Amino acid sequence: MEVLPYPNITPLRDADFGYGILPWAKGPEWMTKETHRFNLLTPGYNHMEYQVPEGYRFNKASTPPILWGPPLNYIPDGLCVVPALEHDFLCDLLTGGSEWLKNVFHGELPRITPASVVHEHFRLQLHRYGVRRAKADAWGRVVALFGPKGKLRFL
Repeated sequence: MEVLPYPNITPLRDADFGYGILPWAKGPEWMTKETHRFNLLTPGYNHMEYQVPEGYRFNKASTPPILWGPPLNYIPDGLCVVPALEHDFLCDLLTGGSEWLKNVFHGELPRITPASVVHEHFRLQLHRYGVRRAKADAWGRVVALFGPKGKLRFL
């Protein structure tokens, strides 16, 4: 069995009461404690390497907790951590990069691929890290529709 990389991350904040229901409630947040390197898994793009820098803050999922249960059963912990980190990072790049990220890369953000490639990488990483096929495929479809620059996202 292949041993897959798992970055050293630390929790920074738990979710506020009412997160996912109350619009002002903040979600949880984590931070990388070391650089995490990965290659895109999407066919045709699997040669591209990215580095999530030490100190990168991410939320593992913008999915409101009310949707973490049935029918999709996505909880952004355990097997989903690395795919969520990589997806958050790629989506950050896809949407122009946070000020912190622009500062770390001295204004030269890594080249980003189309949104469809970013979302497909998430789905493939879910498979690779052992998430059940049906669950990984369902979440791959969800992020392709509602994730940054998704087919049904209007912002």
